[in-house]
Amino acid sequence: MPALIAYFDTDCRYLFTNRAYEAAMGIDRNAVIGERVQNVMPAAAARQRGPWMRRALDGERVNFEISLDDGDGGVRYMLVTYTPHFGEGGRILGFFALYQDITERRLAEIALRETNENLEERVRERTQALSKANAALRQENRVRAEAEQALRQAKQTAEDANASKTRFLAAASHDLLQPLNAARLFTSALGQQVADGDHRRTIGHIDNSLQAAEELLGTLLDISKLDAGALTPRKSQFPLADILRRCAPSSR
Repeated sequence: MPALIAYFDTDCRYLFTNRAYEAAMGIDRNAVIGERVQNVMPAAAARQRGPWMRRALDGERVNFEISLDDGDGGVRYMLVTYTPHFGEGGRILGFFALYQDITERRLAEIALRETNENLEERVRERTQALSKANAALRQENRVRAEAEQALRQAKQTAEDANASKTRFLAAASHDLLQPLNAARLFTSALGQQVADGDHRRTIGHIDNSLQAAEELLGTLLDISKLDAGALTPRKSQFPLADILRRCAPSSR
């Protein structure tokens, strides 16, 4: 029979074993019949099974699991059932021991438990990795937000400085044009009063210089208006000679 079967009397003496039990336990039936469990089983095994045997001799059917060496360096898992043997009047005559091999089931349970543990570990690792990635992403977003805030502040500062410069150029150009216009009026009046040719040419040079300065200030004023958006530039074509002619030395 594939199951291991043995029978014990009330003194826990072997009265019967089948061949499967003898082979699994490594015993000889003729040598153990009539012997107490303590004299046949290893001491540790006898101590392990002692409480279950006492419960069976008290009339209780008990089940428990044990592991046995299979002789090849492996382990076999057995489900053991102790069933009391009742005689007349309910008197306990002994108990039957039935060992059923549950190795495949137990190994499957162990494999399933290990798989679940590995899966849980992988889930923990992935969760930790995801948490770290989320933390890094939040940190990156904070850094990006701070950089964008600093950029906006720098842009606002530059725009404020540019607006201040534009206002300054407009005010300075406007204020400087007034004395230049007055100086040109004075040189024009002086030219009308002077008859000497050399003096009139000098006065003319002075007027040209004042006119150039006035044009430069007017250009600065136009630039400030462009920065402020008060003027819309209009593209046009013009002879370059009109500009270069003023840079040429006078032939007179």
